[in-house]
Amino acid sequence: MDQMIQSSGFGCYACGAQAIGQCKNDGGYYCAKHGARGYCQKCIEQARAYTPGGVSLVVWALYGTAAFIVLTMCFGGLLLGGLIGAPMAAAAENSQTGSLLALVGKSLGLILAIGFVAVYTLVVGVPLFFIGRALNNGATWARTLIVIVSYLLLLLVPVGTLIGSVILYLLNQQPTQAWFEMRSIT
Repeated sequence: MDQMIQSSGFGCYACGAQAIGQCKNDGGYYCAKHGARGYCQKCIEQARAYTPGGVSLVVWALYGTAAFIVLTMCFGGLLLGGLIGAPMAAAAENSQTGSLLALVGKSLGLILAIGFVAVYTLVVGVPLFFIGRALNNGATWARTLIVIVSYLLLLLVPVGTLIGSVILYLLNQQPTQAWFEMRSIT
Protein backbone atom coordinates (compact mmCIF):
# COMPACT_ATOMS: atom_id res chain seq x y z
CA MET A 1 0.00 0.00 0.00
CA ASP A 2 2.76 2.45 0.94
CA GLN A 3 4.60 1.64 -2.30
CA MET A 4 1.43 2.44 -4.24
CA ILE A 5 1.03 5.76 -2.38
CA GLN A 6 4.64 6.75 -3.06
CA SER A 7 4.41 5.89 -6.77
CA SER A 8 1.02 7.59 -7.24
CA GLY A 9 2.30 11.10 -6.50
CA PHE A 10 -0.01 11.94 -3.59
CA GLY A 11 1.25 14.84 -1.53
CA CYS A 12 1.45 15.35 2.22
CA TYR A 13 -1.55 17.13 3.75
CA ALA A 14 0.73 19.59 5.56
CA CYS A 15 3.62 20.40 3.23
CA GLY A 16 2.80 18.84 -0.14
CA ALA A 17 5.92 16.63 -0.16
CA GLN A 18 5.80 13.07 -1.50
CA ALA A 19 3.44 11.04 0.75
CA ILE A 20 4.71 7.85 2.37
CA GLY A 21 1.46 6.70 3.94
CA GLN A 22 -2.24 7.28 4.48
CA CYS A 23 -3.69 8.02 7.92
CA LYS A 24 -5.86 5.21 9.34
CA ASN A 25 -7.94 7.77 11.20
CA ASP A 26 -8.88 10.48 8.68
CA GLY A 27 -7.55 9.12 5.38
CA GLY A 28 -5.15 12.03 4.76
CA TYR A 29 -1.74 11.43 3.20
CA TYR A 30 1.43 12.24 5.14
CA CYS A 31 5.17 12.51 4.53
CA ALA A 32 7.95 11.19 6.80
CA LYS A 33 7.97 14.49 8.69
CA HIS A 34 4.20 14.68 9.30
CA GLY A 35 3.21 11.13 10.23
CA ALA A 36 4.27 7.78 11.66
CA ARG A 37 3.02 4.19 12.01
CA GLY A 38 -0.16 4.73 10.03
CA TYR A 39 -1.28 8.07 11.50
CA CYS A 40 -0.77 11.67 10.41
CA GLN A 41 0.70 14.21 12.84
CA LYS A 42 -2.61 16.08 13.01
CA CYS A 43 -4.44 13.00 14.36
CA ILE A 44 -1.60 12.17 16.76
CA GLU A 45 -1.77 15.70 18.23
CA GLN A 46 -5.56 15.48 18.52
CA ALA A 47 -5.18 12.17 20.38
CA ARG A 48 -2.84 13.84 22.85
CA ALA A 49 -5.33 16.67 23.43
CA TYR A 50 -8.38 14.62 24.46
CA THR A 51 -9.42 11.43 26.20
CA PRO A 52 -12.24 9.33 24.71
CA GLY A 53 -15.41 9.18 26.79
CA GLY A 54 -15.11 5.43 27.27
CA VAL A 55 -11.66 5.74 28.85
CA SER A 56 -12.89 8.53 31.14
CA LEU A 57 -15.81 6.36 32.28
CA VAL A 58 -13.48 3.47 33.06
CA VAL A 59 -11.14 5.76 35.03
CA TRP A 60 -14.03 7.17 37.08
CA ALA A 61 -15.30 3.63 37.66
CA LEU A 62 -11.87 2.72 39.06
CA TYR A 63 -11.88 5.75 41.36
CA GLY A 64 -15.46 5.03 42.47
CA THR A 65 -14.68 1.38 43.14
CA ALA A 66 -11.67 2.30 45.26
CA ALA A 67 -13.71 4.85 47.25
CA PHE A 68 -16.61 2.40 47.73
CA ILE A 69 -14.35 -0.33 49.04
CA VAL A 70 -12.52 2.07 51.39
CA LEU A 71 -15.90 3.14 52.83
CA THR A 72 -16.97 -0.49 53.11
CA MET A 73 -13.76 -1.26 54.97
CA CYS A 74 -14.40 1.70 57.32
CA PHE A 75 -17.84 0.43 58.24
CA GLY A 76 -16.61 -3.17 58.43
CA GLY A 77 -13.83 -2.14 60.78
CA LEU A 78 -16.24 -0.15 62.95
CA LEU A 79 -18.65 -3.09 63.01
CA LEU A 80 -15.86 -5.47 64.00
CA GLY A 81 -14.69 -3.00 66.62
CA GLY A 82 -18.24 -2.82 67.95
CA LEU A 83 -18.48 -6.59 68.09
CA ILE A 84 -15.27 -6.70 70.10
CA GLY A 85 -16.00 -3.62 72.21
CA ALA A 86 -19.63 -4.44 73.11
CA PRO A 87 -18.89 -7.64 75.08
CA MET A 88 -16.02 -5.89 76.81
CA ALA A 89 -18.29 -2.98 77.73
CA ALA A 90 -21.01 -5.39 78.94
CA ALA A 91 -18.48 -7.26 81.05
CA ALA A 92 -17.23 -3.95 82.33
CA GLU A 93 -20.57 -3.08 83.92
CA ASN A 94 -20.19 -6.02 86.29
CA SER A 95 -16.69 -5.21 87.46
CA GLN A 96 -14.91 -2.46 89.32
CA THR A 97 -12.62 -1.69 86.38
CA GLY A 98 -15.66 -1.31 84.12
CA SER A 99 -14.94 2.09 82.58
CA LEU A 100 -11.35 1.12 81.78
CA LEU A 101 -12.42 -2.12 80.10
CA ALA A 102 -15.11 -0.30 78.08
CA LEU A 103 -12.53 2.26 76.95
CA VAL A 104 -10.13 -0.51 75.88
CA GLY A 105 -12.89 -2.24 73.90
CA LYS A 106 -13.91 0.94 72.07
CA SER A 107 -10.28 1.87 71.39
CA LEU A 108 -9.59 -1.58 70.00
CA GLY A 109 -12.56 -1.21 67.66
CA LEU A 110 -11.30 2.17 66.45
CA ILE A 111 -7.77 0.83 65.92
CA LEU A 112 -9.15 -2.10 63.89
CA ALA A 113 -11.23 0.26 61.74
CA ILE A 114 -8.26 2.54 61.06
CA GLY A 115 -6.04 -0.48 60.38
CA PHE A 116 -8.46 -1.96 57.84
CA VAL A 117 -8.77 1.35 56.01
CA ALA A 118 -5.02 2.01 56.00
CA VAL A 119 -4.11 -1.46 54.76
CA TYR A 120 -6.78 -1.48 52.06
CA THR A 121 -5.91 2.02 50.90
CA LEU A 122 -2.24 1.11 50.53
CA VAL A 123 -2.84 -2.29 48.93
CA VAL A 124 -5.75 -1.50 46.60
CA GLY A 125 -6.71 2.18 46.63
CA VAL A 126 -3.33 3.71 45.77
CA PRO A 127 -2.60 1.25 42.92
CA LEU A 128 -6.10 1.82 41.46
CA PHE A 129 -5.50 5.56 41.54
CA PHE A 130 -2.19 5.29 39.67
CA ILE A 131 -3.58 2.77 37.18
CA GLY A 132 -6.47 5.15 36.52
CA ARG A 133 -4.07 8.05 35.91
CA ALA A 134 -1.93 5.93 33.59
CA LEU A 135 -5.03 4.80 31.69
CA ASN A 136 -6.16 8.41 31.36
CA ASN A 137 -2.74 9.27 29.91
CA GLY A 138 -2.99 6.49 27.33
CA ALA A 139 -0.58 3.93 28.82
CA THR A 140 -1.09 0.64 27.00
CA TRP A 141 0.13 -1.38 30.02
CA ALA A 142 -2.73 0.11 32.10
CA ARG A 143 -5.25 -0.78 29.38
CA THR A 144 -3.94 -4.35 29.27
CA LEU A 145 -4.12 -4.65 33.07
CA ILE A 146 -7.69 -3.31 33.18
CA VAL A 147 -8.75 -5.69 30.39
CA ILE A 148 -7.34 -8.64 32.39
CA VAL A 149 -9.14 -7.46 35.54
CA SER A 150 -12.35 -7.04 33.52
CA TYR A 151 -12.14 -10.63 32.31
CA LEU A 152 -11.81 -11.73 35.95
CA LEU A 153 -14.80 -9.55 36.88
CA LEU A 154 -16.92 -11.48 34.38
CA LEU A 155 -16.78 -14.43 36.82
CA LEU A 156 -18.49 -12.41 39.60
CA VAL A 157 -22.11 -12.86 38.54
CA PRO A 158 -24.23 -10.64 38.27
CA VAL A 159 -22.66 -7.28 39.18
CA GLY A 160 -19.10 -8.16 38.20
CA THR A 161 -20.32 -9.53 34.89
CA LEU A 162 -22.10 -6.27 34.12
CA ILE A 163 -19.17 -4.07 35.13
CA GLY A 164 -16.57 -6.25 33.38
CA SER A 165 -18.55 -6.42 30.14
CA VAL A 166 -19.11 -2.64 30.07
CA ILE A 167 -15.39 -1.98 30.64
CA LEU A 168 -14.45 -4.48 27.92
CA TYR A 169 -16.94 -2.89 25.53
CA LEU A 170 -15.63 0.63 26.21
CA LEU A 171 -11.95 -0.27 25.92
CA ASN A 172 -12.33 -2.41 22.78
CA GLN A 173 -14.16 0.08 20.59
CA GLN A 174 -12.23 0.99 17.43
CA PRO A 175 -11.86 4.73 18.25
CA THR A 176 -10.54 3.88 21.72
CA GLN A 177 -8.06 1.35 20.34
CA ALA A 178 -6.89 3.90 17.76
CA TRP A 179 -6.51 6.49 20.53
CA PHE A 180 -4.24 4.18 22.54
CA GLU A 181 -2.24 3.39 19.41
CA MET A 182 -1.81 7.09 18.56
CA ARG A 183 -0.89 7.94 22.16
CA SER A 184 1.93 5.37 22.03
CA ILE A 185 3.59 7.12 19.06
CA THR A 186 6.39 9.36 20.26
